[in-house]
Amino acid sequence: MQTNLTLATLLAVVTIILTSFTDTDDCKRLEDGKYKVKFKRLPESNYILSIDKNQFTRTDKKGKETKGTIEWTGDCYYVLSSDTVTLDNPVIEKIKLGLGVPSYELTKTKGRVTYFILTRSANLDIMLDEGKLIKID
Repeated sequence: MQTNLTLATLLAVVTIILTSFTDTDDCKRLEDGKYKVKFKRLPESNYILSIDKNQFTRTDKKGKETKGTIEWTGDCYYVLSSDTVTLDNPVIEKIKLGLGVPSYELTKTKGRVTYFILTRSANLDIMLDEGKLIKID
């Protein structure tokens, strides 16, 4: 009786461990198209992201566009690189650049929604926010 209980417990633990590591929809590169980018903590920073191959256009709520290159550093990580200054205040822009380049880590995809974590990493990783990209075309 004790052996059956131990074997059943071991089987349950192994099943839980294996199912926790086999999520098939973890992350994948973003396809070409248009996405709503929604931040969890900073909704005022939401924007529309259009991707065409390795080029992007980011459009903020006021209609201001920033164009640049999307650089994939792995299947789940990308950086949006642009020479365009995105803020009206260059001092704030320099402070932000001192924190490192914003990097997006895609954490999982479910249908048309891809979840991400936004970090900046100069000398250490600083998590700024998390959110989701919703494919709209």
